[in-house]
Amino acid sequence: MASGRYSKKARVSVAPFPGAKELFLWTAHPRPRWPHACIQEYVPARSTASASEKGVARENTEDKMSTTGLEVFDTTIHKTNTWLNEIASELDTTDRHLAYHVLRAVLHVLRDRLTVEEAVQLGAQLPLLIRGVYYEGWSPTGKPLKWSKQEFLACIRDSFRSPMTVPAPERMVRAVFGTLVRHVSEGEVRNVKGILPKTLRELWPQVVSDGN
Repeated sequence: MASGRYSKKARVSVAPFPGAKELFLWTAHPRPRWPHACIQEYVPARSTASASEKGVARENTEDKMSTTGLEVFDTTIHKTNTWLNEIASELDTTDRHLAYHVLRAVLHVLRDRLTVEEAVQLGAQLPLLIRGVYYEGWSPTGKPLKWSKQEFLACIRDSFRSPMTVPAPERMVRAVFGTLVRHVSEGEVRNVKGILPKTLRELWPQVVSDGN
């Protein structure tokens, strides 16, 4: 990232899962503490809708998305919702927006910590919708970024505009790693863990033998 100070904002409207509306406002700026940019910050969009209105809107959205007419889309939407529900459960929250941003932040930092070849192999096992999030903004140049555990967690923490309002970075990482273990092949998880230093391997659930 360039060393000069700058600010770049743009409203983004995406719907990676039912009920998602204008999820965040991007704000990018230099981070002098780290030699490489981690990931961009976001500010969750505020909604003025009441709780009942949100519930009705979500139900209507889910009804519409449950039958898209294409099995591949129906399947990836279902799988994405399953991942988000599992992450939300691990974090003891019902906030699906938070679950989405946690998934996105952890996947991006993990992706950039892997070799290019391993990052692509992991991406191939993700659901179609999550795979698009995973590859968002990715540049294979200069990868892997060999962050320590402290730097790895700091990148995730710094992706949130107000870090004090979200779970601890290590807890977010464990939630996403646990979800990966349940949905990605054991061999791929072992390969990913094999690239990471011991301090980061320890954040994975102890259900996959990595030979160490």
